[in-house]
Amino acid sequence: MNGYCKKKRIGDALRLFRELCSKRLNPDVVTYSTLIGGLCKVGRTQDAQELLKKMQASSQLPNCQTYAILLDGLCKNGELEEAMNLFSGLSAKGLQPNVCTYNVMIEGLLHGGLVDEALTLLREMEEKSCCPDSCTYNLLIRGLINNNKTSRAVQLVDEMTKKGFSGDASTMGLFIDLVSKGVLDPSLQLLTGK
Repeated sequence: MNGYCKKKRIGDALRLFRELCSKRLNPDVVTYSTLIGGLCKVGRTQDAQELLKKMQASSQLPNCQTYAILLDGLCKNGELEEAMNLFSGLSAKGLQPNVCTYNVMIEGLLHGGLVDEALTLLREMEEKSCCPDSCTYNLLIRGLINNNKTSRAVQLVDEMTKKGFSGDASTMGLFIDLVSKGVLDPSLQLLTGK
């Protein structure tokens, strides 16, 4: 099923899924999550959400990874409001968002130009004792730069390095580009923390 989904052969994946169900084999969380991801990849987010409901009705409880897959699909298909509603309802479902779930939402918000909302999620993570990781900071810094919020990006680099993280190659490339364009002072030791 995973192979079909990766190749965007969702019809074959659904056929295999129905075949499993018809043989009274109960799909597990991984199977449902894979199929939800496959549906999202081909833009069928409504079907993915329906499958999530069927999953819950069959007593298979989605985990944070399942929700991260669906949230990512919603964000990438331009359904940010739906993703935000789903994300905000996770606690009511007894799930505490993890760093992966937060990162998916932060990336989606930044891609949609919702910088303040993405930064709010960073602070929410910290308040809820979900420690941001290197990926979180790099996503935010790249998003800030891409949304012309360079001074805020520089502040976040300082915060990131104080917490022991460093910029990845993509983030460093953006700063090098800013220095070469004269937007940033080349004497800034931004990504090394020195």
